[in-house]
Amino acid sequence: MSSILGSPTVRALALLMLSSNPAVGQTAPTVHRLPVTPATVAYGYYWAQAKPVLRIASGDIVDVETLLTNVPDRLVAAGIAPEAVEASLRAVVTQVTDKGPGGHILTGPIYIEGAEPGDVLEVRILHIGLAIPYGYNGCSGFMRDACGDPRTRIIPLDTVRMTGELAGGIMVPLKPFFGSMGVAPAPDSGRMSSNPPGTHAGNLDNRELVAGTTLFIPIHASGALFEIGDGHAAQGDGEVDQTAIETSLRGRLQFIVRKGHPLSWPRAETPTHVITMGTDTSLTVATRIALRNMIDYLMEARALPQVEAYRLASIAGDLRITQLVDGRVGVHMMIPKALVGTGAMSPETPRPSPGQFRVEIATSRGRIEVEVRREWAPHGADRFYELVKSGYFDDSRFFRVRAGDIAQFGIPGVGTDNAQDGSTAWGGWRYRAIADDSVRLKNERGSVVFAMTGPNTRTTQLFVNLKDDLPLDGQGFAPLGRVVTGMEVLDRLYAGYGDSAGGGMRGRRQDPMFQGGNGYLDESFPRLDKLIRARIVSETP
Repeated sequence: MSSILGSPTVRALALLMLSSNPAVGQTAPTVHRLPVTPATVAYGYYWAQAKPVLRIASGDIVDVETLLTNVPDRLVAAGIAPEAVEASLRAVVTQVTDKGPGGHILTGPIYIEGAEPGDVLEVRILHIGLAIPYGYNGCSGFMRDACGDPRTRIIPLDTVRMTGELAGGIMVPLKPFFGSMGVAPAPDSGRMSSNPPGTHAGNLDNRELVAGTTLFIPIHASGALFEIGDGHAAQGDGEVDQTAIETSLRGRLQFIVRKGHPLSWPRAETPTHVITMGTDTSLTVATRIALRNMIDYLMEARALPQVEAYRLASIAGDLRITQLVDGRVGVHMMIPKALVGTGAMSPETPRPSPGQFRVEIATSRGRIEVEVRREWAPHGADRFYELVKSGYFDDSRFFRVRAGDIAQFGIPGVGTDNAQDGSTAWGGWRYRAIADDSVRLKNERGSVVFAMTGPNTRTTQLFVNLKDDLPLDGQGFAPLGRVVTGMEVLDRLYAGYGDSAGGGMRGRRQDPMFQGGNGYLDESFPRLDKLIRARIVSETP
């Protein structure tokens, strides 16, 4: 959404490719909660001198609340019952006196320890949920002469079906995202309006930045000073009437400071695409910036000469108008990761696990214990250790069991795509592959192996071999551990559904599981056995 104030000059700098190797510490990330109150907002600005409301370490996760961009009186005048107006919005609007020059209510700033100018802030958008059952759209924007009454329309939001109802009973699917996510500009930029986007990101209004995507932002001030707000339940490219479905959102985000990979403009990665961006008061200049950034990215990512990168951008890239209404217009360009072989699905290096550890898995059929040695498959062991420590497997299902062959698991019970409770970070794991390991342990009965669909595609799904399957060695399936107790438990898992419940990684036939989790599985395949809990029971350095 656009407020209507201010527009600092743009820095038209080229975008360089950014590696995805995390610089996270050895300990599990701390999860912080940041409610929205008069004491935790920056009302209408990004500023290097803003006082942080939360300090976190690189790698930490924040559960954050945000407010829509409006005031109680206007919402009531548009048709919202007074008691339906959020108390937090009333408190912020009446108690915060330091406002402007923009109009967005932004939660923050968050200070990330170790972040310095020249670094990059990686913002992993793990979850986004609706905070209220309504939003609004206010008419102005690019063609104001097309506006009429009602100038502001209240839009009911169905939080179960994830739809919004417009005039004429038209139901619009909801794909919530934060319109504004950014860091402080350089100190010499002063107090910058929240309205125009720029190299600090800010009011990008990019509809692609939904849960499961990652935003990379150049850091201009110590601590980064990240702020977030301007929730949108749905928006089209262009945001032509100045607003989306404006609403309050909750989110879960992980912040990682990247050093040694300078970035000049924000860049984003979705599960399927790499996105470059440009903003300027001129649509032509904004387009040139986004295109130049894409050319530079392709030259780096694929070692292409400039002419071939330009050619690839023309043939396979999609150039889109992000928004036309924020003082500086936005343009973004998207390229499929399948063509460039990098992006959010590029190999990731997890935090190192202990040299040897054991995992106890409680199931609906009994107890299993798995021995893991990092020397067998370092990347696989590291990822498995992280997943177990985070509780990822708890209350999930053995969704694909073939008698005498394999038992597969690794999709969380809450699902990853539509969770609305704000309590899970599972969606992010689905899109973060790890690098392949060499095969050092044979695919014998009892070996524990990550599933994959090709090189460097292992994420969260694993299987246990219920037989010797040595041909898998030649296909690159690298066991990370072996079952030392409980093979008879695995042999008893219900196998009547075979591949019909959870097969089809390559053909996206697993999508209903990612969307519905246990609810879908329990209704459609009620006899699947449960993975109740997985815990580390011993560790050796």
